[in-house]
Amino acid sequence: METNELNTQEKQRHGFVTFWFWFGIVANVITVILNFVTYQGMKSYDVPGMNTHILIMQIVGVVAGIALIVCYSMLLNWKKNGFWGIVVVAVVACVANVVMMDLLKRDFQSMGLIVNLKPRIQILSTLASIAILWAILQIKKNGVKCWDQLG
Repeated sequence: METNELNTQEKQRHGFVTFWFWFGIVANVITVILNFVTYQGMKSYDVPGMNTHILIMQIVGVVAGIALIVCYSMLLNWKKNGFWGIVVVAVVACVANVVMMDLLKRDFQSMGLIVNLKPRIQILSTLASIAILWAILQIKKNGVKCWDQLG
């Protein structure tokens, strides 16, 4: 019997891997809630155009957070597509954030504020988060990697 054909009852993952999946779910639930709350506070600045840019970022944050909750849930249920979903969400959110950084930088400069937003940090953190998740999926329990058990 191939590893991918094992019944869910026979599959086992290291406790840290399970912890990481649950951490991803909880962190993204908090992120979704904070995106709703922070938009209400940010719109009080009433800078023309900025509210639209912040609203777009908040919507992207909420959609990405919900998608990540679904993807981490898929990983908990032994679905490899959960990993690929996380990769897609991370890349799309990274691109959206880099584009929005430029727009927000202009908004803040119109208020007379000097802002030094660094898109390369966003890109590097996205790549690092994907690499960390990949490494966590390589953790073995009873000699079998979690990645090899995902279907």
